[in-house]
Amino acid sequence: MNIWKKLFGGGSKPAASILNQPTAPQLSIAESPPAGKEHAVISGSSKNTEDPSPDMLPILRLEGVLTMLEYDGGPGELYYERLSTDLIRRHGSLVGVDYVSHWPKFEIWFRYKDGAAVYSGQRTGHYDIHFLTMGYVGQGPRYARHFLSAAGFDLTYEQIESVKPGDSIELKDGKTIIVREKDKVVETQEVVFDHEEKRIAAGLPAIFRYYKGPSKAAAEAFLMMQNVTARSFFLCVKVPEGMFCKDCDGPFEA
Repeated sequence: MNIWKKLFGGGSKPAASILNQPTAPQLSIAESPPAGKEHAVISGSSKNTEDPSPDMLPILRLEGVLTMLEYDGGPGELYYERLSTDLIRRHGSLVGVDYVSHWPKFEIWFRYKDGAAVYSGQRTGHYDIHFLTMGYVGQGPRYARHFLSAAGFDLTYEQIESVKPGDSIELKDGKTIIVREKDKVVETQEVVFDHEEKRIAAGLPAIFRYYKGPSKAAAEAFLMMQNVTARSFFLCVKVPEGMFCKDCDGPFEA
């Protein structure tokens, strides 16, 4: 199974401690948001690429697959509430958010019930999905809070500021939780952490956590313990027999 297919899989929810439920910001969305203008947006950097590299081709092929409301004036908070609600109308409920990288791109995956994964990356100079950010205090995180609240994910500004690359946001029993990267992996004595890489795979951001183990059996037992839900998050174990990995689609041999 290639990396491109893996970046768009599903998965089960990991265990995590439930955060204190914050008071949601006051929303002003209508039950059925106005349609507004629409435009395709997957990557803010792909539209102006005259001679794309092979790694950019998957993103270019996706252009036009997803359409989103275009900002047409008014408060930014209202626009992002409408944008969030419209994406839910198209793709079902928001099931998870994966924060992949910090400055300068602030890359985020928004995962929806129908399997759609919406990528937010390099800013385009406009109010669109790519303007949303986390991990600090500012306009981007403020709009992200409204976007998430419209989808039923209620976080305080302090919680949004605390999100770091590798963290995910999920709903558990109707309450919002932040799943920290360090809590995504169940450690064992046989398989030990080696190093982590944040890099582009098939034109998309990905986090690879590499481990070392004594045998294929130990690697398989370690991977069986892991619940991987995040997009573009890979666990790989190097053993004498080869490299064995797992992502949100399940285990595979690299």
